[in-house]
Amino acid sequence: IAFTVPQAKRLRFTFTSANSPDVYGFSLNSRNGVGMSNIALRGNDGSAFFRVNSGSMQPAFRELNAGLFILQFGGNSVPYLSGRESARKHGASFRTHIQRFKSMHPGASIVVIGPSDMSTSIEGVMQTWPFLDELNQGMKEAAFAEGCAFWDMFSVMGGRNSMINWVNHSPPYAGPDYTHFTPAGARKMAELLSKAILDEYDLWAGGMQ
Repeated sequence: IAFTVPQAKRLRFTFTSANSPDVYGFSLNSRNGVGMSNIALRGNDGSAFFRVNSGSMQPAFRELNAGLFILQFGGNSVPYLSGRESARKHGASFRTHIQRFKSMHPGASIVVIGPSDMSTSIEGVMQTWPFLDELNQGMKEAAFAEGCAFWDMFSVMGGRNSMINWVNHSPPYAGPDYTHFTPAGARKMAELLSKAILDEYDLWAGGMQ
């Protein structure tokens, strides 16, 4: 249900029904500009979308006029990778996640974001987790195989062992677990992603003239 609400500091929604209505959420986006909806799935590898009824998600995507999906997964799998080939195959299996979104909302563009650099102690020295490179490469191949864009966050950070520099940055861009970004680091990464998208848009718009 779409409706216009005047500017207000507080909103209250009241439902009256013989049976309890199913409410999946509210979207308070403007009718102008770009609207962004964020689905936070901490600790998930993306498989949660296979447990969601597509019949519920498809109308939501249509109502929101979703034109771009940005999928960021992979990091939670890193500590459990057992070898180079299995890591690459695990990354390649992300192709099924991409296909899930394409089937639910055909025509939308998809950007896949690979895992960031993550460090662990190896013989007393903080280093990039083993096989992270292979996972990143597998996800990149999955994205390209499905005609999607891939933003290589691992390379953007500086590649292997770059997390150490992000932790030691002033202010710190990552926490002492050498895995998660601080608010300043998340803001920096968001700025880099935004610039990458806008740069590509400018190239596309210039070619259309």
